[in-house]
Amino acid sequence: MSQKSRDNRAEEQSGDGRTSDARPVAENAMELRTKKIIAILGVCTAVLTLLTAVLGVVSVRVNQQKDQAEGRVEALSDEVSGLSEQVATLKTERDTLVLDIDRLREERDGLRQDLDDATSEDGESSSDGIPPNMVYLADEQMLRGETPEKGAANVSGKTYVHSISFAQGYGRSEAKQVYAEYDLGRRYAEFTAVIGLSDKNRNGNREVKFEVIVDQEVIHEETLAAGASKKVAVKVANGQRLRLQMTFFRPSDASGFDDNDKVVWGDAALRV
Repeated sequence: MSQKSRDNRAEEQSGDGRTSDARPVAENAMELRTKKIIAILGVCTAVLTLLTAVLGVVSVRVNQQKDQAEGRVEALSDEVSGLSEQVATLKTERDTLVLDIDRLREERDGLRQDLDDATSEDGESSSDGIPPNMVYLADEQMLRGETPEKGAANVSGKTYVHSISFAQGYGRSEAKQVYAEYDLGRRYAEFTAVIGLSDKNRNGNREVKFEVIVDQEVIHEETLAAGASKKVAVKVANGQRLRLQMTFFRPSDASGFDDNDKVVWGDAALRV
């Protein structure tokens, strides 16, 4: 074999050796890149898994809050429905009350009319009802004076249910005054009463002077003997104080004289 041939073969062997040394390096680089890619994919997968878990938790909480909100909305709807029913019930009750009030007003007006019809022209009432435009002195508080006896009293054979009666009290003077004062308060227009001595008095010769005084001015004066009566109707408009004054005169015939003989203001009333 020639030298040249040997050299060529040596070169080929030398070249093949270099080629075989370069191949493992390339394979190692490829393997590293593959591992990096796998690692990156693993990280991405873990991140995706974590995000999926977070989204699941968030979704669960959102659904829970949604359910709670829907529950509250449903409860509020039920409350609103309940309140609506109550409002409807109250409206019905109100309408019923309005009808009842109207009915009661009609009944009241009817009773007033019946009372007016039952009242005679001289103002004497056959009923215990009280007209809406008047008050009885028997129901009022006296300011000062002699405390009267209140209730039914008979004068000249007639009974007056809302009366005030006064007795002279003990003492046999020739003339003794008794009085009672009431507040008018400038609220009333007229004072009315039937005056006279009680039918229960023992002395038929008794005489009494009746005086109606408004703010210290005598606006009516009447002297009556036992068995007599008189209808009194006087104006008291703008008056502040009403004084009913009685002067008991000693009977000319003192037989049967009684310090407790009474005078009566029958159905004494103030009218608006």
